[in-house]
This record gives sequence, C-alpha cells and structure tokens, in this order.
Amino acid sequence: MNPLENISPAPDATSTSVMRFLVAEDNRIIQEVAKAMLESLYRCEIDIVDNGREAVRAWSGSCYNLILMDCQMPVMDGYQATGIIREGEQRAMAVAGRSPHTIIIAMTGDTTADARSECLEAGMDDYLAKPITLKQMKDILDRWLPELGG
Repeated sequence: MNPLENISPAPDATSTSVMRFLVAEDNRIIQEVAKAMLESLYRCEIDIVDNGREAVRAWSGSCYNLILMDCQMPVMDGYQATGIIREGEQRAMAVAGRSPHTIIIAMTGDTTADARSECLEAGMDDYLAKPITLKQMKDILDRWLPELGG
C-alpha cells in the first residue's frame, strides 16, 4: 500500500495573493541557485524539499503556483512524485468535481529529446535542462504563469 495514496491537493494556489513555489531538489547548491533566481525575478514565497516524498507532502499541505521538480532524487524521484500528485488531482476531481492543476516543471541534467518526452509522459508540464540560466527560468515562468507580468 502506498503511504501517500490518501494525500489530496491543497486549495487552489491562484486564490492566494503571493506567488508560491516549491523547489524539489536534492542538491543544496542547485536549491540555492533556483531560490535566488526565483527571488530575483518575482516577489514570492519558496519552499525547498530534498526528495520526491517531501515534495508530495508539501504539495498536499500547501498551495503552490508551480513546482520545480528534479527528476533524479533519493527516497522518491521526481517522476514518481509527479505521478502521485497527478493521481491526487484526479481523485480530488472525482470527489469534488474540480481540482487545481499544479504546474510541474522538470529539472534535469539530461538534455536529450527522450528525457524531455519522459518528463512530459510522467505528467510534468514542461522541462528545464540543468544548468539553468536566469533567462531560461524567466522564460518558463512567463510561459506558465503569465500573470506574473512576464
């Protein structure tokens, strides 16, 4: 039995006035770089977790406008975490008739077309190849969160 199967999404993040981001990444340097990029671009709140299991728990207990999800992490990888989040959204839709869709952007060092396809097939909305530049971060956020004023 999956210990996280009864996790459901938090209320819709668009109902909050401050943009909220979750960074799921096991590398401390990349965590700090992603946080610094987000803070330099937007007024926002950022939570950081070290693995996919923590990402699922954070998602279920808070409202996020967007999750930056590393694909390869210990305990639970980003693919598995994304699958659980998408299942939670589907369960909420079945029960409540609506469920907010959490934007999940993959972060991976694998730059192949196959890696991008694997991320999208896993339920992620888009893909960033590491190392990530500030311009790439801004472009992806402008694409998925145009209300930020991109």
